[in-house]
Amino acid sequence: MSDIFISYTREDQATARKLADALEGEGWTVWWDPKLRAGEHFDDVIEKALNDAKCVIVMWSNRSVQSRYVRDEATYALNQNKLAPVAIENVNLPFRFKGVQTPSLLGWDGSKDASELRKLVEDIASIAGSPVTKAGPKAEQANGRIDQEVPNPWRTYGPVAAAVAVVLVIFSLVFWSPKPREAPVKEAEGQKEPIKEAPIVKPQPPKEIVPAAPERKSEAQKGIVTEIPDRRVIAALKE
Repeated sequence: MSDIFISYTREDQATARKLADALEGEGWTVWWDPKLRAGEHFDDVIEKALNDAKCVIVMWSNRSVQSRYVRDEATYALNQNKLAPVAIENVNLPFRFKGVQTPSLLGWDGSKDASELRKLVEDIASIAGSPVTKAGPKAEQANGRIDQEVPNPWRTYGPVAAAVAVVLVIFSLVFWSPKPREAPVKEAEGQKEPIKEAPIVKPQPPKEIVPAAPERKSEAQKGIVTEIPDRRVIAALKE
């Protein structure tokens, strides 16, 4: 599928080539097949490309306004609201297209900075949308021209970088991760001695208390006691 379909006659092929190159440089894909156009043969290939295109550019010239094929393609694009006409010569437009705004590329030298081309680019963007990448690599065209695609370095080196990253992660986990320490509780459990149970002491019945017998004093002791108060009395009387 192409973004832009260019409708033209074989006599205007040189201008169509310059316009296709300029629009491809903007980032759009362009369908224009000079081989099919050489015979003015409207076959299934052209019809499919016309249906798939987001925008149809009709190049009005003194020859294309007389071409039934170009006018049919312009009518189809107008009905589908995807027509972007451009005049490459001073022409009297067909009646049905007189009310359609038509920029002029009369005397255009192929410059991408020409004001007339920039106006056409704005009209195309309003119909087909902005190109995906401006000034990027040209996409493969429906006319069989295959341009070299810019290589994507991530596609080439991405898998290798991912594999290296996985190896580094595994290496760090194996060699740099800290070894788990044994919990001190386990050592304590290994050295713990069994707790000895205290012996059970059976209560003893209370002993019967026997009052002590009064102390008996000897006769000699009795005499000493009685003698002491007498001596104290005598000493007091002497004083």
